[in-house]
Amino acid sequence: MFNYNTSKPAEPAKKFFSYQALYFIFSLLAILYMVNEIVVFDLVVSGYIRAGASNFGADNNTIYLVLSLISRVSIPIGVFLVFLSTLKRGKKFVLNLTIVTFIFEIIYDLYSFDKLIDIKFQSPVFSLLLGAFFTLAWKYFDFKKIIRLPLVILYIFVSIYSRVDYGIIIGILFVVLNFLEPNRKGQSLFSFAVLIPGASMIFAPLFYYFYDENNNRKSYNSSLNFIFPIIALLLWRLRILILR
Repeated sequence: MFNYNTSKPAEPAKKFFSYQALYFIFSLLAILYMVNEIVVFDLVVSGYIRAGASNFGADNNTIYLVLSLISRVSIPIGVFLVFLSTLKRGKKFVLNLTIVTFIFEIIYDLYSFDKLIDIKFQSPVFSLLLGAFFTLAWKYFDFKKIIRLPLVILYIFVSIYSRVDYGIIIGILFVVLNFLEPNRKGQSLFSFAVLIPGASMIFAPLFYYFYDENNNRKSYNSSLNFIFPIIALLLWRLRILILR
């Protein structure tokens, strides 16, 4: 018997975006962050770029804020890169990341060689490592909510102790996400939610009015902390609706 069925197989549905493409984009931008934070940012602070820019008629504060914004935008991009890689590769990647991140942490804190004893572990580089372990644990306890809740509480306390911005807000967001998307999408939401610590760094130059002269948050800026998780939830729910 001959098969006269000449219909073409159905084409796979097009993805809304490619995780692989995002991975390479974020890799490049994470490298940009390293270069800018360790090299360019210090040059700006020390005045070399400010002095050179003034010769071209550029405003010193503008140059400073633009480069600062680039650095702060790259921080959450690096976080997102780590979380995508962790969900994709698992335990072996986290173990390798531990060594690499620790080296970067030492470079980040000690490259001036005048703080060989005082390691604060509060830099964005260390936050990447901190988040990777929690993401791996979140993935491992996928369907065990009774373990996930203490994990979230632990994350809150570690965030506060290590002075990671928005630690409490992230914890609240994790609890909400656990009930909204408890399965595979919940893992992606967890990865996306950890972008929130970088939100203050992204918007700091834009909301400079809410910081005092010592670059410390003013008390009436606290209400803005709740805006970023709400925006994150709305954007991700929109993405889920588009993919349906």
